[in-house]
Amino acid sequence: MKDIHWKVEPRTSQPQKFMFLVAIIIGSLPISYLVTHSVVLTLLAPACIIASTSEFLLGKKFSLTSESASAGLSTMKWSEIKLVQINESNINLSPFSQESRLDAVRGVKLSLQNVNREEVLNFIRFQVGQDVRFLGE
Repeated sequence: MKDIHWKVEPRTSQPQKFMFLVAIIIGSLPISYLVTHSVVLTLLAPACIIASTSEFLLGKKFSLTSESASAGLSTMKWSEIKLVQINESNINLSPFSQESRLDAVRGVKLSLQNVNREEVLNFIRFQVGQDVRFLGE
């Protein structure tokens, strides 16, 4: 099958949140300077905000290849996937055979924005084989 690649950019679909975030970043400059009187710490405040919201500001890339599934920096080989959880807006690929609280940190969460849902599901079914459980279909 042909590899699937897509990108989700929340800032373009949520312009009000984006403008609010820009206001917070700009507002952090004078506030941090008034509190610290340090140029270095003043510049550190917006840098920390930008770093922590980089997924929202810059977007996140997703890809499904014949070897693995990737969401940003998280990657899982198809052989590691034991459970596929499906809901309206995303698909979670888990290395655990049962639902677990660790799915959020150990699995790969694929957003279904800007991509054909059925195409993604068919690709995953083709790659993982028969031994993998699908929940939420």
